[in-house]
Amino acid sequence: MLVKIVGLLAISLLITGTVHAIEPSGEQMCSCVCPAGQSGTSTNDTNWTEPTLPSDLFGKFELHHGRGFDQIVSWLFNSTHNKYHANMTICFKRSNENSFDFTITMKDREQTVANINLKNRTELQLQKKIAVRNGAFYVGRQSFHIDQEDFLIVGVNSSKISNPPVLVFKRTGAASSAAVVAAAAATASNTATHNAVSPATRQRNTRGTSDVLPDKFYGNFELDRSENFDEYLTAKGYGWFTRKLVTFATFKKIFARTANKHLFDYSNLTSKKDVFYKNVGLGKKFEGEGLDSTKHEILFTLKDGKLFEHHKPLEEGEAKEETYEYSFDGDILLQKMSFNGVEGRRYYKKTT
Repeated sequence: MLVKIVGLLAISLLITGTVHAIEPSGEQMCSCVCPAGQSGTSTNDTNWTEPTLPSDLFGKFELHHGRGFDQIVSWLFNSTHNKYHANMTICFKRSNENSFDFTITMKDREQTVANINLKNRTELQLQKKIAVRNGAFYVGRQSFHIDQEDFLIVGVNSSKISNPPVLVFKRTGAASSAAVVAAAAATASNTATHNAVSPATRQRNTRGTSDVLPDKFYGNFELDRSENFDEYLTAKGYGWFTRKLVTFATFKKIFARTANKHLFDYSNLTSKKDVFYKNVGLGKKFEGEGLDSTKHEILFTLKDGKLFEHHKPLEEGEAKEETYEYSFDGDILLQKMSFNGVEGRRYYKKTT
């Protein structure tokens, strides 16, 4: 799994092994801090760059927590039970007087963009819009900058998103003052701004229910593939860094019978955290733990053969109100979710 995650991060950066600077060739290369064949310092051009990496970015940083994420991804970064939580690092290291290396490491696997010279970027680096602007390092729309408390903030730069989610990395090898620790704790406890519930979701929440789960839902289902899921996460404001982690986490769902035909047990098993709901009754609200490790009000309903799972967070945290729709495509359990008209689909194959 870690190999897949790191591989996808590498694809996102178009890293095919180690990338070295090469000699400029015509207009494909940038021999100065301006786009090839142009002059000036317009920050409206995404290939414009400042000539040097800010000195405070040099160093090694470990994943500390995520901020602004909803239920579907927050647990990847914030759960105290997440064994991968502190196993991701980012490092900026000088390779020579004019160049630096950018490295992402997950456990014992790493990918590096080597010898980045902002005054003489390679064609590949120009294509991926590797640049420094206003004190931040960019790979495409993904930004990396140091905040006032010396944390590395990794986020997406978009005028369409007012409060984009971010990953927060803590510098390693540096002393942590009480003020820094307190600020980090305060940041982690902030309540995320809830997105407006779409009309489609509101309609789902008010549909009538049956009180018996159909036989076809019972069994073990493992995630087989996804469609438009990356686009769905993009619509919610997540950058490539987050999307690849979520997309390649493992998921397994289990619907189990109980002695009462009107009740069932539900298990949501992932590579990061498991949740279990016992004696679930259709159309009956109950409180349970979400994947983000906070308390949720949960409601399962059934309408026209489709199962709906609605979550409403009851505690402060990163989770947002969500509704998931389950139906069948042949023998495949299909999960649908939507945001601002963008629908993501995940297909689960029945194993037993």
